[in-house]
Formats: sequence, structure tokens, C-alpha cells
Amino acid sequence: MDGTTESIIAVIGHPIAGNPTQFALERVFDSLHLDWRVLSFDVKPENLATALLGLEVLGVQGVLLDTALTKHTATQHAAPVSDENTSDEPNLVKFDCFYRNEKIRVGLIGYDAQSDWIRRQIETHYRSANESLSRSVCVIGQFHLDEQRVLPKEFSESVAFLLREDGEKFEEDVIRDAGIILLGEHNAALEWDDWLLSNSSVLVVDMTDGYPLLPKLVESGRTVITCDQRQVGALCHCIEQWIGETPSPEIIIDAIEEYMAV
Repeated sequence: MDGTTESIIAVIGHPIAGNPTQFALERVFDSLHLDWRVLSFDVKPENLATALLGLEVLGVQGVLLDTALTKHTATQHAAPVSDENTSDEPNLVKFDCFYRNEKIRVGLIGYDAQSDWIRRQIETHYRSANESLSRSVCVIGQFHLDEQRVLPKEFSESVAFLLREDGEKFEEDVIRDAGIILLGEHNAALEWDDWLLSNSSVLVVDMTDGYPLLPKLVESGRTVITCDQRQVGALCHCIEQWIGETPSPEIIIDAIEEYMAV
């Protein structure tokens, strides 16, 4: 029989050096008294599909992909499939996590942990606003996730896009009316005065690697989901898929801070 005799989680990145994920996962498994191993691999995007197939055959319990790899089209053609798609049609979802559940299928199952986590935060924010939040969504810049997977159904019917290219006309009404703002990369020409047009109850999801106006947005009282919060939240969702238990986010946060301080 093919496969490992140990419970192993594989972390794949390119590059993988300097990635704190393995350290954070080891801390989580230690806190839960689980004898699971975490291995990291540097895999080029063009070799990703082959690597995933190999890990599936070897019997690893789960796989986590670095964000840079989930953006690459190679993830769209990986052999493991989502539990949401059992047809023979090509699966175009960009997964960041793979897990096993033999009740669904034998082998690894793809899961879009980050999108699922963001969607739950939007739902929570909407409920906390007593469902009075505008259901209009503004996507600024280049958004690499599928907004239809990120957004709850009630928000997905009113989506507008801004500033995806230099020279694109800025429409004040779009940002003024939005209840959710998805901030993507290369958000050309967006200035602080533009943000002041947005509603104070808006939820801003930062999908960049570090937006310079983010501290001012937080200080302004607007609710902001940062890059670090996304990373921790998605990792918690992955662990939940692997072991059926949600870890404390504080353990992951402390581990990442300790790793980055070295």
C-alpha cells in the first residue's frame, strides 16, 4: 500500500525560505497534543500539479499552498478536486488548502480556505450591523480571488470595479454607496480623500501585501481586515479541515511574531 505511516502536513511555497507557516503549525499541533509532522517544500509553479499528485499518493493528511502559488494558474489544473465539484468538468477554483475526507472521495480534496474565511467575516460584519449595511460591493484594483466565492450570495448581485488600470475614471458614487470594499493590488491613484467618501460602517478587506493608507483607515474607525488577519484566519480554517478542530488564533499569531523576530 502506498503512503506514509505518519500524519504529515505539507507546506508548499516558492520561495519557502522565511515562511513562518511550518513553525506556526508545529506550535498549534503541540498545543493540541497531536503527534503530527509538518514538512516544507519549495516547488516552482510549473511543477505544482505534479507535486500535489505525489503528495496525494504518499498519503499526506493535508497540504497548504503559499499565497503566491495560489495565484498561479497551475493550481487550477491540479488533480485533486473540490468537495463542491464532483463532475468531470475542469475545476477552475484556485485552492490554497487540501485535506482528506474519505466520505467524499479517496485522496486530497481542494478547499479555498481564504475565500471561505473572508466570506464568514463579511457575514459576521453584516449581522453586527443589524443587516442595515449596504449590499453594494466595490472592488478596487486587481483582485486575484474569485469575488463570487468571497462574497455571500446577498452581496454578489451588486459588484462594481474601480481603478484596475491607470487612467480609469474614478466613480465617487461607487465607493460612497459600498458596504464592502475589496482592496486589490495595483490600486492606481487611490488617495486618502477618496477613502473619506466611503461610509464609516464599511468593511474593507485588504488583499494587498501592505497598503500604505491602512493605518489611517483603521484610525478612522472603519472596520479593516488586514493581510495578517487573513493569513491567520485562513490557516485556522485549514487546520479545522485537517483535524476537525479550530485552534486558538492567538497561538498562530504568537508563533508568527516569534518567528519573524528571530
